[in-house]
Amino acid sequence: MTPSGALLEWRPRSPPKHWKNGVPMPILVHRLRCVPVAVAVTLLCLAGCKKDKFPKDFCDENSGPDATRAGAVLVQSNASATDRVSCPDRDRTDWKQIELRGQPSIFEIEVHWDSAESDINCDVFDSFGAQIGASPGPAPQQQSKRLAVEIPTAGVYFLRIQAPKKTDASDYVLTTKWGGEAQTPPPPPPPEVKQPVVKKPPRAPRPKAFDPERGLQGRVVSVDHQGDALILYLDKGSAAGVKVGSTGTVLEGPSGANPLSGGTFSVVEVLDEKRSVAKTGLKSIGRNIRVSIATGR
Repeated sequence: MTPSGALLEWRPRSPPKHWKNGVPMPILVHRLRCVPVAVAVTLLCLAGCKKDKFPKDFCDENSGPDATRAGAVLVQSNASATDRVSCPDRDRTDWKQIELRGQPSIFEIEVHWDSAESDINCDVFDSFGAQIGASPGPAPQQQSKRLAVEIPTAGVYFLRIQAPKKTDASDYVLTTKWGGEAQTPPPPPPPEVKQPVVKKPPRAPRPKAFDPERGLQGRVVSVDHQGDALILYLDKGSAAGVKVGSTGTVLEGPSGANPLSGGTFSVVEVLDEKRSVAKTGLKSIGRNIRVSIATGR
């Protein structure tokens, strides 16, 4: 209100000429310039792995050296190897190198992957990079593929494992079977070494039981040592037919069934009708006191 009492009319200040719709022109221009770039990046990400939408190595920029045949990883024949391909992770391709030896044969490849939502291809190439085997197409609920290729000559071959679609990603197991390699026959078994047969020495024949009728039986009354000889005093003399030079043997045990080993003697003196003296090579007769005397009767 002015001093005179008149009301003042308020009018909003006009924006500067370099403003448009309340936004400074430099900022608006910057935003408009960013729109094509953002749209291009979005379309590129949504396009997947199609070659006509972006550079062919876009989905393999994280694959490493094995994204190309030159960086193929060596695998063994008649063996299995585990790896992973993933188009979303930009690791789309794995190359494998294998050496097939021996005679011409059929080369079999099987790929089995974990994710039921994905698909994986496997193609075969010769040593010059020419494709000689193509992967079968996808099938519903399929998580494995098999491929058989006739190999005319032994040599180095290559396998390319790929995730074909933009959403394919899975671990996989690659199994190879090759029947052309000559099987090395197992070495012959070592010759059997026969152990020499050790023959047991024949048993000494056991002395036959003493036959009392073959000699005169008597007893040793006493013994005496004379040098290395043992003197036996016997209870038989001339009345029983004992003579100087008569021979006999000491009998073993109380029963006198067998001769005592080394117990032979010879009569050296006849004392009287009931006594005689004999000499033996034994050191001792122990408790063996029975004797048998050969009198010639």
